[in-house]
Amino acid sequence: MEETFRAVMIDPEEIGAYESLLAPEVLKELEERSSAVILGIEQGELAVGVLAGFLEQDEEGEFYFLLSWLFIAPDYRNRGLGSMLFEALVTLLKDGAEQARYIVCAFTTEDEETEQLYTFLSEEGMEDLDPDSEQGELEQEMILVL
Repeated sequence: MEETFRAVMIDPEEIGAYESLLAPEVLKELEERSSAVILGIEQGELAVGVLAGFLEQDEEGEFYFLLSWLFIAPDYRNRGLGSMLFEALVTLLKDGAEQARYIVCAFTTEDEETEQLYTFLSEEGMEDLDPDSEQGELEQEMILVL
């Protein structure tokens, strides 16, 4: 039987089944800020992945998306679900009501999961914002212009 997954937009007021996939600090930030965008991956009624971030405005008044969290449950990794979430985000930001000019992700820790996320985002087309900075440096940032 073929596995069926779907990407869905999640109302920040109704996180429900996705709560266990979000870090406590991300949950707190989602509660405090009004510009949250949350996408999830479901298999039937089961929440297996989540992407969360915030629409921000830069100094020039352009909107961008600050990617704060991307998590796929360990049993569901390496099935293209992260790419499915990221593609849904790009489509939403390019064509939907949540239009933004670019996506930014900042890394503030150096661990195995951060390295995996960095590699994944590179494969999805994101590039180092400052290619001359050293890998692993605090505040390493990546960008994808839409």
